Amino acid sequence: MCGAHAQVITAAELSVGIRTSGPSLAEVRRALWDDATLVKAFGPRRTVHLLPADDLSLWTGALGAIPPAAAPSGGFLTAAQADEVVEAIAEGLGDGELSVDELGEAVIGRARGPGRVNL
Repeated sequence: MCGAHAQVITAAELSVGIRTSGPSLAEVRRALWDDATLVKAFGPRRTVHLLPADDLSLWTGALGAIPPAAAPSGGFLTAAQADEVVEAIAEGLGDGELSVDELGEAVIGRARGPGRVNL
């Protein structure tokens, strides 16, 4: 196992424990939070992963060699775009309670357009 997707840290801790032989959940947590033999870092797909600390330089070197995405921010939102999305969320919720799907549509509707975030 090279690493574990860690957008949700508890799921990552369980993933490592299930996919490897031996470590308990407590040992995985100790490796991450106390011993620092596991680290949270941007990994494959530019998402947060748990990676072995000893392999971090390998991962950062390999991922750094991948050309950035066509977006000027390397595939991430710029600070201005993030502000725009937060504003779109606030505007969408200003209309009243929305389901997750309704909020997504409201944000997309507000954040698209000339010079706007393309979600």
